[in-house]
Amino acid sequence: MVAFGSWNIWGLNGSNKQSAIRRWMHNHQLDIIGILETRVNASNLHSVQAKIAPTWRFYTNSINDTYCRIMAGWNVSVMKVKIIHSSTQWVTCKISEHSTLSGMRISFIYGMHTPEARRPLWHYILEASEEQRENPWVIMGDFNVVLRSSDREGGDRSWHSEFMDCINQAEVQQIPYNGMRGTTSGDFSISSAWNLMRASHDKVAFASMLWHPWHIPRHSFTLWLAIKERLRTIDRIHVGVEGEGGYICSLCNSQPETHDHLFFNCPYSKEVWRAVNVKTGVSWPEHHNWKQVWEWGARSFNGRKNHGHRIPCMALATTVYHLWYERNGRIFNGHFNSSLHKTKEIIATLRLKIASMEDRNAAMQVILERWGIKTIRGRGPGEGPSHLG
Repeated sequence: MVAFGSWNIWGLNGSNKQSAIRRWMHNHQLDIIGILETRVNASNLHSVQAKIAPTWRFYTNSINDTYCRIMAGWNVSVMKVKIIHSSTQWVTCKISEHSTLSGMRISFIYGMHTPEARRPLWHYILEASEEQRENPWVIMGDFNVVLRSSDREGGDRSWHSEFMDCINQAEVQQIPYNGMRGTTSGDFSISSAWNLMRASHDKVAFASMLWHPWHIPRHSFTLWLAIKERLRTIDRIHVGVEGEGGYICSLCNSQPETHDHLFFNCPYSKEVWRAVNVKTGVSWPEHHNWKQVWEWGARSFNGRKNHGHRIPCMALATTVYHLWYERNGRIFNGHFNSSLHKTKEIIATLRLKIASMEDRNAAMQVILERWGIKTIRGRGPGEGPSHLG
């Protein structure tokens, strides 16, 4: 008998999560596993895999993502496994050299977080179902969607039909389960009960860009409002008449004020944003509208523990905050600052925040050197390094 399973572990870097995986494998005598949402960097994969099952063989789809989304592993003493297809949302493997299961295929799934992004997964299942009609095929994992709306609490239920249509057209069947509904392990725990009762929503793509460990609360809050397009720009409150100065941007005095214009099509804000990017060493592509700007940032800088990702996220939030502050100062107080002055103000804010960080690793040292921040060692017992401007 061969047992296989999958688990969305929500991060596999910690020793407690690795121990949980080992217990899960031992308790269920698993021979093939799919671990989802590992969040393990490609450079750390071998170390993590050795701690989980040193005699097993593993495959990951980290070649498609900076961080491993799906890790498939199997017991080489029981069977051989060949990876036949891999993508960001799935890893499909084929069992060979086994007395009863040779030819069987298993797909480990970890669906994306939006209906649009999941559609390639539905297309793959439909196409692969035509190829698998002569062989057993097991599809398991986290689809980030449910077959029946009653299987979840909260969230948008309008797009569930896509998953159901895919399953029906592919002619695959859901295997009955046992254990406690709504838990990851089938066992009761306080956390599983809480997760089942509380309202749940789809994951927010830009969360890591806003709420990383270095975030400045007022800056992140202003950026969140800007992303939701909830800043009270003049076009939203409908004050004045276009052509008579009522809608005109106070930063450039030439174009109507909208979110798309302020961030960063306005000549004033564009000049400031470019100068900030030169200082941070990050080249943001030119975009036509504000949504494209923050969506690119959310995709490119989603590592909350990555120092190289925190800097551009802070730069965006701080720039948006200071531009909005400058805009309000001009409208309500009659205070005007040049783009050069505003750029220096933003860079000084970022520099001060970076200097206050207590990280001591090599990556942080590179950042400090780039920003011209000197490090001195504390002289008292247990004191860490201090940063001087």
